[in-house]
Amino acid sequence: DYNSKREGNNVKEGVTVKIEVSKGPSGFILEDYRGKKIDVVKLELESKGIKVVATSKNVSTEQEDYEDAFEGKILEQSKEAGTRLKEGNVIELTYATLVTVYPDFTDGTYKVKKIQEFCDDNGITCVFEYVETVDYPDGTILTQSRAKDVEVKKGVTLRIEVAKTPAVEDPFINE
Repeated sequence: DYNSKREGNNVKEGVTVKIEVSKGPSGFILEDYRGKKIDVVKLELESKGIKVVATSKNVSTEQEDYEDAFEGKILEQSKEAGTRLKEGNVIELTYATLVTVYPDFTDGTYKVKKIQEFCDDNGITCVFEYVETVDYPDGTILTQSRAKDVEVKKGVTLRIEVAKTPAVEDPFINE
């Protein structure tokens, strides 16, 4: 049995010698898939025998951490880049599903017209309630009934309180 012979041993002429050449470790080195499209990566990994568990996460490009998000963008992966994977391993990928969320209408950058356009574009009924106050300039958005970063649903009603300067009575009119 010449399979157990070591380097440097002589072999008789005419004897068959079985040589095994290693292909290296099995599997492949995982790359960083964050920022890539889920469909492409899932196909690639599955073609290598990897089980992919894909989970969507609702995000909005209005949210600070997701300004550059796009539909299907991989946000997280369960195994670090550089990890060796082989057929039968499982990886979890979390990808973006884009949704529209309510902005902060009270941040000072919104006026009634812009809010109405947002509501019209998103199938929302908007009710403006004017509140007389001397504490804020006329037209200031005081409150909104739906919180910032909450997903927009068509058909709902959004209530907005808007500052209105009280009418000043002229003391000389009734004299």
